[in-house]
Amino acid sequence: MSEKEQLIINSREEAFDLIEKALDGVKEDKIIDLDIKGDWSKITILIKGDNYQASLNGRLIKALSELQTQLNRIYANALYGKSAKALSNDEREEIELIFQVSKGSSLIEIDLGNWLEKLSEAGIEKMTGTEIVIVVLGLAVVWGGSKAFNAYNTRKQNETDQQHATELAIKSQEEETKRQAALITALGESNETIRLAIKEKSQMDSNILKATPTADSVEINEKIYNRSDIEEANRSERQSTELDRQDDFYHIAGIATKPEGFTVTLSDKQGASIRAELAKDKLKPDELDELWEALRDDEPIFIKLTVRTRLGAINSATMIGMNSKFSQH
Repeated sequence: MSEKEQLIINSREEAFDLIEKALDGVKEDKIIDLDIKGDWSKITILIKGDNYQASLNGRLIKALSELQTQLNRIYANALYGKSAKALSNDEREEIELIFQVSKGSSLIEIDLGNWLEKLSEAGIEKMTGTEIVIVVLGLAVVWGGSKAFNAYNTRKQNETDQQHATELAIKSQEEETKRQAALITALGESNETIRLAIKEKSQMDSNILKATPTADSVEINEKIYNRSDIEEANRSERQSTELDRQDDFYHIAGIATKPEGFTVTLSDKQGASIRAELAKDKLKPDELDELWEALRDDEPIFIKLTVRTRLGAINSATMIGMNSKFSQH
């Protein structure tokens, strides 16, 4: 029986140290039980502006709802290598997020501790010790981060001593930041789930900025977006789209019927979700049967897809056919 080891992680820095060791294979033969303490794995969103004082508009609520969907995709990818459709109702309830809005302010906090803990527990049966550290802590450092407000509360005491200490601290912090960035790069290159998480995190930031078009600034974890950043994000939303083809194998995550046809929810190889419109008369009856079978059996099927993209992101998609003769194997 493999040796079991409990690892208590109190900070982002400790997480990076363990990730660095795990990338070297140090924990390969051990069963790892992770215990993440403190609030360093929180997502914090601070919105400044007249229209964002202790209130959430509809667009912001939608962006936060999409955050839950994104984390469901990552969770399913980590455990099953599949789309969020693979999650049971019980699993979805266990990893449901809690959004805390501070009274009298526009600070939103989302604690990922429970989400990470459930992933770590479920991962014991499916991952090596190395994989648990890489995946769970990798997700924690990509998505979470400590609040960077303490520095603003520091009082001046001795100007000369403080200036010297500050210069040393900045140099040390820059070196540590470079090390951490290199580790995240290594994680993304070596692990599919982390690659997906990095992509989804970038999309989350974009969703929040588009949901707060009149804000003066938005701070997500330790990254501050100023007014020009917010304007640019919303300007790109209005830019023209380009037509493209993305024929490939997809999992069918859902099929919704409507009078004029269907809305088919596809999941690509990275676990990202695409909603595609399908006209009622576009597929033959036997092809439509195969589409429903692919949904039931959770088997990939070759889909012919046209997409409208804006700055590389899919804006809309239309399913124009399928080919059951192609095999992914």
